[in-house]
Amino acid sequence: MDNLEELYKDETTFNEVVHEKTEAGDPQRNEDGSIRLKRDWKKVAVDRQGRTFNPKVHGKEEKLDAAGFLTVRRRDASAKQGDVSRSEALVAKHHEKGYAFYLANDDGGRLEQMLAKDWEPVQDSEGPVGMNVGQARGPNTQARLFRKPIEWYEADQEAKIERNKERFKQTTSPKVDDGQYEATPDSPLR
Repeated sequence: MDNLEELYKDETTFNEVVHEKTEAGDPQRNEDGSIRLKRDWKKVAVDRQGRTFNPKVHGKEEKLDAAGFLTVRRRDASAKQGDVSRSEALVAKHHEKGYAFYLANDDGGRLEQMLAKDWEPVQDSEGPVGMNVGQARGPNTQARLFRKPIEWYEADQEAKIERNKERFKQTTSPKVDDGQYEATPDSPLR
């Protein structure tokens, strides 16, 4: 019995899509004890997401993992990933030390709200810095870049956190006036 466990401990898991099975539904085995592949396994094999073989995704040839699924090739480590969005690139281009930056859509009085909250528009040689954000709210929506001294921004964020804490306390505390009562040791709920 120990020899059988040793023989099969590193084998692949039975996957009825690519492996043959007996009439009883058990895996059909080769002489060496491995699970026998179907003759057309390359045509029917799928990866874990259900995709059939694609050389761009799976590599030059079909290979199965330990669970009987097509293996997905690793990306080339030297390939550059698009890790910077257009908005991050715009901020990086106009970044100045000591400022916090914010992109605001130019719709519904948003720019006026930003100006009222100490944000100033970033300017370059062509005027206000911005970018087209497409169909965000409507056709040809523009976003404008604003900045604020980092000290002011951090103070605003602290005040915002305190407001949110207070709002949370108000919305989660029992409302005695509305008929909700809190159970206390001397007056349990009925």
